[in-house]
Amino acid sequence: MRSTNAMANLRTIATSKCFVALLLMVSVVWLLYPFVNGLGCSYRFTHDGELNLQKGKCRSGVLSVYIENKASGRVINKTMLWGKRGSEIYTLFISQREVKPAVAVDNQALYADTFYDNQLLIVGLLLETKQPNQYISVFDYPFDIGYDITLFGKTSFFD
Repeated sequence: MRSTNAMANLRTIATSKCFVALLLMVSVVWLLYPFVNGLGCSYRFTHDGELNLQKGKCRSGVLSVYIENKASGRVINKTMLWGKRGSEIYTLFISQREVKPAVAVDNQALYADTFYDNQLLIVGLLLETKQPNQYISVFDYPFDIGYDITLFGKTSFFD
């Protein structure tokens, strides 16, 4: 009787360990999938908005973006890891270099300059429009903003 209970306990422990290991593996795959899929990117884009001009390119999962603040004159180059799952997009900060410091600063220019700085992860959506090569990118973390962008190329392996 005792050995039967011990065997049942061992099976229960083994089953729960396998379940935890499987759950951990599925979680890791779920978290990494966008960035693995993003390795297939090969595109360039532009956004010419009211507050800033952005030009960028993505190659093999690395997104490089030139950002010029129209009000302050500040110019930065950002490098990020690119991730995509369906219409969801993710950028993970690698580096930032200031090319030209701000010249004129007012509240609007200051806000436009600072919401790009020091953001480790930016999450949003990339939505196709009916016009060829025209997209809308909408971000909701860590800030709410939308852009009309012109994009040429492939954004990922699968999506």
